[in-house]
Amino acid sequence: MPQNRTSKANSAKVKCSSALYAVALVLIILLGVFLAYLFYYGPSTANVSDNFLYADYAHQIYVGHAGSLPSNDVLAQQYLLLAGIAAFYAAFGVASPFTASLFGVLCFALTIAIIYKIGALLYGRGAGLVSALVYSFNPVAVINASYVGDNGPMALFASACVLFLILGMQEKRVARSGTYFLLSGFSAMIGVLVTVQSAEILVFVAPFALFYAIREKSTASLLNIGLFALGIAIAVACTALVEFSIGNPPLLVFSLNYNAYSAGAGHTPQIGNYTRWLFPANPASQLNPAQAAYSSGMSSGLYGYAALLGAVYLLFRRNFRFFVPAFWSVSTLLYMGYGSLSLLDYVPISYSRVRFMLIFIPALALIIGFSLLDMAEILRKNRLKILGLLLPGLIVIALFINSAGIIQFVGLSQYKHTYQLSQTGSFLLGLPADVPVYGNIEPLDVYAHYKPNFVESEYDFFPPFYFGSNCSMLAVPNASVAKICGLREAFASSQPPAYLDAYRLFDNDSFRIYENITVYYKAA
Repeated sequence: MPQNRTSKANSAKVKCSSALYAVALVLIILLGVFLAYLFYYGPSTANVSDNFLYADYAHQIYVGHAGSLPSNDVLAQQYLLLAGIAAFYAAFGVASPFTASLFGVLCFALTIAIIYKIGALLYGRGAGLVSALVYSFNPVAVINASYVGDNGPMALFASACVLFLILGMQEKRVARSGTYFLLSGFSAMIGVLVTVQSAEILVFVAPFALFYAIREKSTASLLNIGLFALGIAIAVACTALVEFSIGNPPLLVFSLNYNAYSAGAGHTPQIGNYTRWLFPANPASQLNPAQAAYSSGMSSGLYGYAALLGAVYLLFRRNFRFFVPAFWSVSTLLYMGYGSLSLLDYVPISYSRVRFMLIFIPALALIIGFSLLDMAEILRKNRLKILGLLLPGLIVIALFINSAGIIQFVGLSQYKHTYQLSQTGSFLLGLPADVPVYGNIEPLDVYAHYKPNFVESEYDFFPPFYFGSNCSMLAVPNASVAKICGLREAFASSQPPAYLDAYRLFDNDSFRIYENITVYYKAA
């Protein structure tokens, strides 16, 4: 009887502990979502027009015009991303730019949960929680969450691929293990329909899976490798089917990306950019958000150094279990820096952006989380329990403060560059439904909630779209054309508040294309 009571008590403790971890994970996810929306003012301008195009293409799918998506545009082939955004349009309408961001934020929340699960499987639930927490306020992850962009969702598919592979390796039941391997291969390749860069996770998971098969030397492990390859093949078939269903060549997404990104073939490797972003020459500069915001519009802050120091600490401790996320980050980093766009010829990858690092930033979070928990455990065993809580806690707080500054800087920079778009959109919203608005409407249509009176057209007095120093991205003509054609000013956006002068997204004037928007009308 006492033994039975003890068993029940232990079971109750396990359930209570699981509930506490679940509550903690939910709170971490809520923190990440809160940060993602703290400085959200609409689709980000940090990729110039890319994120507005994602929103517009998703709107075309939402209204049933998927067949009209341009077949020569790489961005229009990212159907899983566009369908995700369109699904939220269908659920909540297009009455706010906020709706366009929901898919990316959902992917961010799911990625946090997956990182927790990977950490728990490899190192225990405590390490999983700390890893999830560290990722939830990583500046690149947070900023990309509400971008209406592709790299945040890419992190989800890369992390899901790794999770399924680890589950498959740890599962003892043959059928379930095979299912996990199948899902891992499928997740690695279906992410191409979010961004083709998703496939780069294969440089980690494929060798990792082969290592597993060599180590196991069993029929079941060989079968699992076959199922992993089958998952990849199914994803490729799904991609081809989607393209075929709307009248495109079956593998158009691959050829378009190859042509787009091979334009710079022959240049120097990109590894230098990534190492500079991960390990800035002056780490103290990361404490100044204005210096931490690189020309690509964001920064990983001190995360590179934190992960490197965590790895060195674990090496010193001879705790080699961190090799899984270490191999994940190093393999994908090297491929992004030196890899090829083609498996037949060496065609260097010609493009580098901080946001691309989201394919391995989850791995950095895992290294940081594991090293901090290991440090806390060692100090606790040496009867330094308070120091075991204080030292890791101070490191997490330092990373959070660093991230918060970068998130605020980039968020207010986006506000500065969308300020006039939002103003003009509000004006257009107030126009009567029967008043047509001519011109190159994007991205004003997002801010005017896709009013049906927008006409994408070069009206009789509307010049072709151009980049100008005084004004661009107009609903109707510029001042000189207005004078010639006898147009009158209906609305002119005001300048952003003075306190935003210090904020910038880029080191150049790329984003002036969204400044000085004026709306004219033709006099009777």
